[in-house]
Amino acid sequence: MSRTLHQHIRATFGSGFRVTNISTGFESTSISISGLSVADAEIRALLKPFGQVMEIRRIDYTHPPSFKAFFQKTSEAFAAVTSLHGKTYLGCKPIVKPGEVNANRLVFRGNAVRFEWDAPCRDVYMGYSNRALADMAIEEARLKPYEDFMTVANLHVGIPAVGAVTVRFRYLPLGVDQDKMKTFGPHQGMVTAKPNITCTPQSMIRGFRNALFSLNLAPMMDLDIRHPPYRDGKMKAWAVFASSADAQAAAKAINGVSPSGMGGTRVSAFYMKSISFSLKRDRFQMVKDDIRALQNKLAQENKGYWLNVSEKGLVIHIRISGDDIKVLGRLKAEFERILNGEQLYDEGKIVWDPCFVQQCGLDYLENLEREYCGVTIEVMRARNTIRLWGVAEKRALVRRRIVDMVKKRRTRSQYVIRLRQDVTIAFGKDEQHGFSALEALLGAENITLDQWENRLTVLGDFDAYMVANDAVSTFSQRYQAPRNLGWGGGTCPACFTIASLPMKLPCGHTWCRSCLQRFLKVAMESEVSFPLMCHGIDKKCGVAIPLLVARDVLSPEAFEVVLNSAFSAHVHSHPEEFHYCPTPDCHQIYRSTPEGIVMQCPECLSQICTHCHSEAHEGLTCEEVRDGDDLFRQWALDHSVKQCPKCKVAIEKIEGCNHMMCAMCHTHICWVCLQTFENGLVIYGHMQSEHGGSGI
Repeated sequence: MSRTLHQHIRATFGSGFRVTNISTGFESTSISISGLSVADAEIRALLKPFGQVMEIRRIDYTHPPSFKAFFQKTSEAFAAVTSLHGKTYLGCKPIVKPGEVNANRLVFRGNAVRFEWDAPCRDVYMGYSNRALADMAIEEARLKPYEDFMTVANLHVGIPAVGAVTVRFRYLPLGVDQDKMKTFGPHQGMVTAKPNITCTPQSMIRGFRNALFSLNLAPMMDLDIRHPPYRDGKMKAWAVFASSADAQAAAKAINGVSPSGMGGTRVSAFYMKSISFSLKRDRFQMVKDDIRALQNKLAQENKGYWLNVSEKGLVIHIRISGDDIKVLGRLKAEFERILNGEQLYDEGKIVWDPCFVQQCGLDYLENLEREYCGVTIEVMRARNTIRLWGVAEKRALVRRRIVDMVKKRRTRSQYVIRLRQDVTIAFGKDEQHGFSALEALLGAENITLDQWENRLTVLGDFDAYMVANDAVSTFSQRYQAPRNLGWGGGTCPACFTIASLPMKLPCGHTWCRSCLQRFLKVAMESEVSFPLMCHGIDKKCGVAIPLLVARDVLSPEAFEVVLNSAFSAHVHSHPEEFHYCPTPDCHQIYRSTPEGIVMQCPECLSQICTHCHSEAHEGLTCEEVRDGDDLFRQWALDHSVKQCPKCKVAIEKIEGCNHMMCAMCHTHICWVCLQTFENGLVIYGHMQSEHGGSGI
């Protein structure tokens, strides 16, 4: 069973939610090979040991030539890269690199050109009776246009002097009218300067279009002439071509040209890079307000970046263009935050509470959605996060409500009551005197029964703890263990009773449907070891639970959560194989490669050296980069920064006890000796016996 995770990662799962294959967003089924003077047949023979080669293309016929090879699987292509790059073959060291990745929903290209030219406009000097009116006019000019132009206004000292205080307005249209200038406030007269160009904007647009077609450029996929208001006295247009070569040729051909019909002005052309997204119309409707806000923001900043929305048909096409790849990466991240929703943070920390996977928490969020119509709330259990979509103002109100609720819950104390295994099972099944009755009394959000760890957890004050403790004590005194707990064919290995709504697994053990469901949900609510195995014969069966069985007993949402949990556990348990993109908050992973290979992250567009796991360092070897880390190592030593013993991420201790949990891989760590623990229950005993206390 395969799933796409974090937009760009493809994972395949087997029985017990075991991860059997991962294709990261960095990987492709193709590779490029250069530096070998061999025939196509020899290339095929070279690649045959790594998998099924579907096609080999000769990219050019230079000496030595370059090839592009296509495998059936990304894992085969990656094996070829890691095995061949930098190795000697037939007396040569071939350069073998992964092919380009066609990321899900996103296409990255360098095939756009931005054009700009001077708009027909003039300067105007206005007189005002006092400084206050002049300042008001300057502020009004900053906020609203005059017809099709956004003007820029400043105090003017010198000639011409108009009125008591003179204000110079730049970039106004040729036909500026003295009475209409009252839109910026009452004035005392106007003096106009000569226009820079005498033709109209409409004639300039016609002249520009004619110039594009007269130059015999490659066919354009899209041409967007920016609508007014015109800013900084410039008119702008954007063109998209089929290839980067066509775009660069077009920019070179028209840059500096003075087309007829444009009043003698010259056109400037800038070769741009672009990112294209495709959205279904219903998804676009969820986020269109935020997309329009980003579009207006880019237009107002006027820094050469452009967002275009094409709403033709059922699929909406969105393109972001600009010339700096790092800025484009940040805009892409901002755009994907719009698509993926706002992840809730408070004071730099993720906002989360376990109640959000329980019915009480889900009901609370549903009530918020009804109260703030237009806001969508989604619980991302695989990452223990909450995301919001909708209008920014309403999102802010919903965010505040959720944050306040979580803070209120965190002020409560947590108490743990231990039970015998047989009592735990009976307490969970007895609806009249057991857990169900206590849940109704204290609230489902305040009490949890873990039948695998045999513990009852209570959130609240000491009175709530005493109520729960009395209920457990009373039940234990009344409870009588059954005399026969034999392993008959119909006996559930979880509750040791005849299975109700029985689910028979391939290993032969039969579970209660509710017990199997509860066992699988433990993977959603706590750290467990994957793959998930049957617990029959005193938890020693060891046969993986089939995915189809798990899908049958879990809701679709819960099933997807367990898949995500299994994937995260697999990545965290293979820190030498998988690495996270070094960009903060980027969720993409990649595999290590030999030195000299640079890959581009499909999410944040960062260029990464996948050998030393840092940003690409063109012109420097990985060893030279590592030598430059001496200052960081000294800083880490001075500021009590250590590496997680499991995933190697840097951890800084600011305050609190020596029980640390890595934010990346969730490993429980003793800060003094860096010993790791499967859970946080026994670490305090370790700290007391080995280090004489918890370090507070």
